[in-house]
Amino acid sequence: MYKKYDDPKTPYERVLESNEISDEVKTKLRKQYEELNPAELKRTIDKKIHNLYNAYREKKMPKKNKTRSKIKTASVSF
Repeated sequence: MYKKYDDPKTPYERVLESNEISDEVKTKLRKQYEELNPAELKRTIDKKIHNLYNAYREKKMPKKNKTRSKIKTASVSF
């Protein structure tokens, strides 16, 4: 038996083909899709990833205080 599959489509394309989605929503999606800038999206994502990494790094490895406290020796008696 041979299986025949549909041609691959993006979720966007599937929504546009759907009869359950109103024409008004499809029009809004088309407009939004046409205004997308993949290069700008990548820059935005990269910037957010960089910010997340910096926040993680600062949390795990806080900067050393510039003021040093004197080390106090403990007196031990037996």
